[in-house]
Amino acid sequence: MSHDPRPERSDGLVKETDMGMAGKGPWKYTLLSEPQLSAEASRIAIAHTKGLLHSVTFQPQQTPSNSIGNQDRCVAEDWEISGAIWKFRAIFDGHANGNETVDYAYQVLPSKLKDRLCATLNNEPSPSPESISTLLSSTITDFDNSIETDLRTLFPSPEHLEGLTDEEIQKLVNDGGPNYTKVARCMRGTTVVIALLSPNSEDIWVATLGDSQAVLGTKNTSGEWISRILSFNHNGNQASEVEILKEQHPGEDKVVTEGRVLGVIAVTRAIGDHLFKLPSIYTSRVFRNAYHGLRPGSEAMVEKLLERNITPPYLSNVPDITHLTLKKDEISKACLILCSDGLMDLYDENPQEDDSLKTLDLDAAAKQWVQIVGEESALIVNEKVAGDVNANLALRLVYKGLGGGRDVERLSRFLTVQMDEKWMDDTTVIVEGLGL
Repeated sequence: MSHDPRPERSDGLVKETDMGMAGKGPWKYTLLSEPQLSAEASRIAIAHTKGLLHSVTFQPQQTPSNSIGNQDRCVAEDWEISGAIWKFRAIFDGHANGNETVDYAYQVLPSKLKDRLCATLNNEPSPSPESISTLLSSTITDFDNSIETDLRTLFPSPEHLEGLTDEEIQKLVNDGGPNYTKVARCMRGTTVVIALLSPNSEDIWVATLGDSQAVLGTKNTSGEWISRILSFNHNGNQASEVEILKEQHPGEDKVVTEGRVLGVIAVTRAIGDHLFKLPSIYTSRVFRNAYHGLRPGSEAMVEKLLERNITPPYLSNVPDITHLTLKKDEISKACLILCSDGLMDLYDENPQEDDSLKTLDLDAAAKQWVQIVGEESALIVNEKVAGDVNANLALRLVYKGLGGGRDVERLSRFLTVQMDEKWMDDTTVIVEGLGL
């Protein structure tokens, strides 16, 4: 029975659906038509438009029964450094039973990167692209390492933990303040995709940690839009990632199983998630003793993790970095798209509940996104409201993925279904027009 607080609509035909989950439901939804569909999508979206920068974060279920709302975070900042403007764009996609890690990364990591970039440019006004790549990589890795360092101020080593009782650990961890925060940031996690654009957007760096994506679109001389994926897919279905883990953990046949690291987590790289980076005693003695710590009902997962966590770390905090230099004629007709993995779900022709079973053709999806942005950018009227589905290119990508313009049944289900839990992943998109 649904406890969704939204009232049942009276402006369309009420139907039922299992939302593609055989044997579950049914749940009620309202079949709408245009312009109601566009209006409802615009109402749900948190969208912003500033010049050629369009962004949106989208989650129809805003009051899920587990009280964990949208875990995506979006940052778009322009940094004036030595009289020139650098553009910083980032999407953080949080996961696990809380937002402590994603909020910390969202609030702190951009300023750390800016400070290091300022220091680098002050010492070397024209640094090499490689030095900027190194700066991005080391800052992200250092940030994640600092989360572990904070935890070790409380529990320096496995040997130290062995000398404490559960009661002593609980008292130390559950202080309702700084100690609990240090522990919680280790239990939660977030992926990140970052784009850093030099003044005039001639150079672009993309840092990827996890499964969010970055795509560049350029228009060639024949008028065709070409897509190029600048990010990397760090998950248990990626053969190169699996090979790395097998090399790092020889003889451990469960290091990646069923498309998941240790059979538990889909991503292979992330900020946080120190259950997969620390010796298992930290999970059994610290994380288990934290109030509101591990996800309710996760005991079987925890037992699996404890059994298989033999030679940590299993998750990496080292991002992949891509750099490219655009020609001036390319900048005049280019777009940059960043997205959390929720957008990929919407464009997957064979969607799966289990992340490890997803088989999206990312190249095909990227081509489709660039085509949509390229074709529809000319139709956008800048004076329209930023949250209007017809005025924001990022929201247009979400709307099209939901079924807008082709499948009113699917679109109606996603926008109006009455369910307790989230029925779609949090979805965040940034579209940067470099010269649309």
